[in-house]
Amino acid sequence: MIEQIGVADATTPISRIPAAASGPGVALSAPMAIAATGAVLGAVGSFLPWAKTGFLFVHTQVDGVDTTDGVVTFFASIAVAVCALLLSTPMSRWFAVGASVAGAAVALVATYNIGHYYDLRASGDLAASFVQLQAGIIITAAGGVVAVCGGLMALFARR
Repeated sequence: MIEQIGVADATTPISRIPAAASGPGVALSAPMAIAATGAVLGAVGSFLPWAKTGFLFVHTQVDGVDTTDGVVTFFASIAVAVCALLLSTPMSRWFAVGASVAGAAVALVATYNIGHYYDLRASGDLAASFVQLQAGIIITAAGGVVAVCGGLMALFARR
């Protein structure tokens, strides 16, 4: 009875343990997994703190979704996730392009904001010296780059 439902115990030989099966018609490919990982990183990074400022006892932080750019990166990450899930369909080439373009949007928006932070620091303004870059924006940018890599891998693997 146990072997019928695919459950193995400690005495079951390795050759009799059934392989993990994916759903009907759904095969998880490396490009799909990479693009989905980029989407998760981009979406999670959009909710994390992007910048923090403080002086003496007053501190505040800005999360990604507190800004328009963070909302853009979140929805672009969702677009990457949808495209990554649809990479196993007959129109996979278009979804690979979609994942790459949406991932590039995530990466470009996040790196633009990182560059804006360094421009602010270089301005010499006293208030700018109290602003600190946080991990959320770095994670968002990395997620965009990973999503682009997954989309490009899927695009060129189909040829």
